[in-house]
Amino acid sequence: MPAYARLGDTVHISEMFRLVRGTGHILDVLDVLHRDRLALRIHEGAFSAMGLTACHPRTGELLSTVKFMVQTLVATGELQRDLQRELTYRRAVGPGGGNHLG
Repeated sequence: MPAYARLGDTVHISEMFRLVRGTGHILDVLDVLHRDRLALRIHEGAFSAMGLTACHPRTGELLSTVKFMVQTLVATGELQRDLQRELTYRRAVGPGGGNHLG
């Protein structure tokens, strides 16, 4: 992304999870967006109404409340994905837990 985006550009993505895979990665992405003064527009999902590149008016630093909210929502998304994966596995294995005789 940074190779193609120029200072002041807006990066458009459909959902946050198209760009970020986990809580550790999100802060790196936010730092790159802040450093390169890129705006981020997310079109769907929980992040679509948030200004993820909001900065403090005096210091120019990325707002800590933005970091907190983003980390919380990403962690919730990871939990949801893990629960869905577990439910899918249980349905595939079946009620016997995979110990089929015969």
